[in-house]
Amino acid sequence: MAIHIRENQYKGVNAHLNSYLQNEPGGWWEVFHSNHLAHIRDAVDAQLPPGYYALNEKSLQVEIAETIDEEDYLTSVVIVQGDSTRNIKPVTRIELLSPSNKPPNSNSHFYITRRNETLISGINLVEIDYLHQSSSPIWILPSYPKREAKSYPYMILVSNPHPTLVEGVMEIFSFRVEDSIPLINIPLLGEDKITFDFGEVYNRTFRLNRYFYEVADDYEQKPMNFESYDDEDQRRIEALMRSIADAYQDK
Repeated sequence: MAIHIRENQYKGVNAHLNSYLQNEPGGWWEVFHSNHLAHIRDAVDAQLPPGYYALNEKSLQVEIAETIDEEDYLTSVVIVQGDSTRNIKPVTRIELLSPSNKPPNSNSHFYITRRNETLISGINLVEIDYLHQSSSPIWILPSYPKREAKSYPYMILVSNPHPTLVEGVMEIFSFRVEDSIPLINIPLLGEDKITFDFGEVYNRTFRLNRYFYEVADDYEQKPMNFESYDDEDQRRIEALMRSIADAYQDK
């Protein structure tokens, strides 16, 4: 019998759902991407100091780019500072990476170019990467699909190009299956920042979109493309599945 549970059973990123979103055709990743970024925007906006606002805007990423004239953009979250819609300054951009914008897929070079332009312009950049099946577009980071040393399935990068791009800092928050999504300090202007719980928002997206757990999360079955996880993460998934099955049988 299939085991479907509405609440996220993982401490962090749900490997069952995440594998489904990366492997099942039909636009499921785009649905998750749109809904999750809307929830991030709402949660970020609620925490911002006076004078800052969070907006959903065109992403740096391209979903379809067979030709330059046919680009179909995803959305992102942009934190701005200003006193009206005509007088705002972009401060921080939050991108949720999508499969087509990561190597070896065709749009990764578009994304890297726009990413560099964003940092050169002095805008902070937060990049959420929950896609364990493809390597980071940041080539210096270890590749999880290639099983490189010190690689992780998930990471969040926070790039602060201040006071200059050369002197700025990129913080890397890496985590495994069954690790909690870490709390992240999102930089704003100067010393301003907010401490943000991406895990809480992830669970909200999971909970409010019931079709995710109905179509993707059968905890009786291993995640799609289970072999794409390394040995340690496979053990973690199997241990969680045993725990869920035991709890389900006791009811």
